[in-house]
Amino acid sequence: MNVERNRTMGKIMAKAWSDPGFKERLRSEPAAALMELQISLPKGMEIAVLENTPRRHTWSWVRRGESNLFPTSMTSRGSGIPTGTHDCTR
Repeated sequence: MNVERNRTMGKIMAKAWSDPGFKERLRSEPAAALMELQISLPKGMEIAVLENTPRRHTWSWVRRGESNLFPTSMTSRGSGIPTGTHDCTR
């Protein structure tokens, strides 16, 4: 996995875990919340932010032939943001 992508996701997650207001903005208006971290979405792209709970688990699907739905222009450093994964084997 791309190290810079992991750093970007880590930055977003750390902010959401430490700042309840940011977490709520990330869920309700993700593009605006990401801009707070100098991360912009390409024009026309929509993003949905969901949180796993004990009763709900979210999956993200990548369409066949597309290895990354998020273009490299999505971060301030041009590294993109990967789709989320979760170990659901337990």
